[in-house]
Amino acid sequence: MLQMETKEESANAPPRKPAKTRPPAKLVGPTAGLLLGIVFRILYFILQIVLRALIFVKREGPSLPRGPVIVAPNHCSFMDPVVMQMSAWRQLSSMMTEIYYNPLWCRWFFQLFRSIPVKEGRGNREALSNAIDALRRGWAICIYPEGSIALDGNLQKFQPGIAALAAAAHAPVVPVAILGTFETFPKHSRFPKLWRRIKIRYGEPIPPPDFNGDDSTRREGLRSYALRIQAAVEKLQKE
Repeated sequence: MLQMETKEESANAPPRKPAKTRPPAKLVGPTAGLLLGIVFRILYFILQIVLRALIFVKREGPSLPRGPVIVAPNHCSFMDPVVMQMSAWRQLSSMMTEIYYNPLWCRWFFQLFRSIPVKEGRGNREALSNAIDALRRGWAICIYPEGSIALDGNLQKFQPGIAALAAAAHAPVVPVAILGTFETFPKHSRFPKLWRRIKIRYGEPIPPPDFNGDDSTRREGLRSYALRIQAAVEKLQKE
């Protein structure tokens, strides 16, 4: 009888609301941004000294252009954001999965590095809006168009989201090939292998797409542009 009453009570009870995720931090103003930039640069030099004693990162290719730019590397290791920042004098704002961004004990660190959290799945309008705002401020944003870490180290299909962002912000995309991080620290490993050589090979900027026509034409154009970036990264890997 007690069990039946419990079931009835649970059936009549209002549905539970799903737990809310912490909202992503908004982009900071100019004064706070300047202070964060100074702190970042100090921390950047300290990390450069420490990391260069553990791994060897060689940069190849042209420098990143000034102004708004999207950096599009392949993704096969958790250490990719670290070596990408090591290879670029400009501060890179990375788009990262929200589950890693949310914990309070590490969120300050990701905010310092201008990370933009992205919810898993579809419907990331807030992340897209923050990324567009950042590009309009002249930032350099690093996006991994594969959407996830490649478990076998091979290049995966690029998603059209990067093309949509480039078109909305009218920002060029720089293809980048990361070589050596899969051998140094693949996703299934618990610890990285030290004193390995890693190459970061930059390509020439690809102008942003400009689409005209109906939704079907736009979707096809976004897919075509994403594949163009993928082909550029694949070429850099083979050079």
